[in-house]
Amino acid sequence: QGLPNNLVTSFSEDQNGVIWIATFGGGIAALQNDIFIDHGLNEELPDNQIYTLFRDSQQRTWVGMGDGLAYIEQGKVRVFDGEEFPYPRVRNIMETSEGIYWISTYDEGIIRYDGNKFEQISAGDGLVSNRVLVSVEGDDGSIWIGTYGGITRYKEGEFQSFAIQEGLPNNAVMNLEKDDEGTIWASTFGGIAWFDGLKFQSITRNDGLPDDVCYFIH
Repeated sequence: QGLPNNLVTSFSEDQNGVIWIATFGGGIAALQNDIFIDHGLNEELPDNQIYTLFRDSQQRTWVGMGDGLAYIEQGKVRVFDGEEFPYPRVRNIMETSEGIYWISTYDEGIIRYDGNKFEQISAGDGLVSNRVLVSVEGDDGSIWIGTYGGITRYKEGEFQSFAIQEGLPNNAVMNLEKDDEGTIWASTFGGIAWFDGLKFQSITRNDGLPDDVCYFIH
């Protein structure tokens, strides 16, 4: 037994040292001591197209799928049904320092989950685009949201957006990362950028990057 397919999208490690591997079209594989184990959980998931895995502070592994959201806790799967969570194509899951979850979706904006209810935040509320790929928490508690239309910073109900005019090299933001000093970095289809407190400063192929198309930053 090996990987169900070669389209690997995400990794997560649990408290027992098991590496959970998400694939697009093959569900989830589990690797322990360099051996793939039969966990039997894929049959309980509504979709085998897995976009992301995320390990939260409660030792639960969240699963973002093309068709919904679930988490695995102590070997059991909890699937949110379509009435609870009617938002497809979950691309990223982030937990804040206060235990709030921010769930990025490909065309439905970003979903805030406080453990009891889901709240959709979309372009109609102030998000720069509904096609959201990632979010990260700033040191001040703000939520930085990376989309295909730029970046939105959300704090205490207020939205502020950043695009090419505010220094991004490209509006298609693929990933966000906060470094050890609290600086927010973005990878885009036009290079990478960092936030200086007022606007973004870009780094592109003209500055020495091997390519302007940057999918990940870590």
